[in-house]
Amino acid sequence: PRDREVDLLVQLFRESPTQWLHFHCKAGLGRTTTAIIMRDMFENAPRLSFDQIMGRNARWNRLDLTKTHYLKG
Repeated sequence: PRDREVDLLVQLFRESPTQWLHFHCKAGLGRTTTAIIMRDMFENAPRLSFDQIMGRNARWNRLDLTKTHYLKG
């Protein structure tokens, strides 16, 4: 996501810390996975390492963002 989009997501996380949020994009992969990981980091970074957050999201989602060779653009 662009910097402005990241800023908007962080603002949303701060304003709605306990709200359920639903993320989706056309394919449900890159942008969706990025937003989900960002929310997970926002909530759990004090307790979980980067590797733990990325690992569990790789298990839950169809895209492992630690394998950047999947990404294009």
